[in-house]
Amino acid sequence: MNGNSHTLSELLNTVLQHTEELLSLLERENQTLVNRQPEYLETLTQEKLRLVSELNRLTKLQDEFLQSNNLPSGKQGFYAWIEGIELPKTDKKNLLSLWAKVRQITEQCQTMNETNAITIDRLAHHVNRSLDILRGVTNRANAIYGPNGHQAGQAESKSLASV
Repeated sequence: MNGNSHTLSELLNTVLQHTEELLSLLERENQTLVNRQPEYLETLTQEKLRLVSELNRLTKLQDEFLQSNNLPSGKQGFYAWIEGIELPKTDKKNLLSLWAKVRQITEQCQTMNETNAITIDRLAHHVNRSLDILRGVTNRANAIYGPNGHQAGQAESKSLASV
């Protein structure tokens, strides 16, 4: 491999490592949510933010690398760079394989993150419904959604007990 391809290969390997770490973290987050262990979420969230920040930094470096070779950033630039660089077929194949692995793990991260968001939404709905019951709020079926996307209707309140 020449210097440029070695640099990009190192960068992609680092991205792959961080992406795999993020997937593992998202899987732990999912287990934490399923097991209803909110005490661990703050630590997981901080670690997730650190990894995402580092992945954003690495993506910016990759984009700068491609732009320094007069190519567009992202997938389009990567494939154009691979097509235009003088490398043995095995080196190109290895870089393409590495790129595909990064994309695959990234898609898994996105799916797991969406799953976790749905789980959080369901848990929040359950908590809010439980609080409504404790407050004696009824008639949530007639609630409408406000501009923020949350239900915002006129709720009736009934006392649970009278003294």
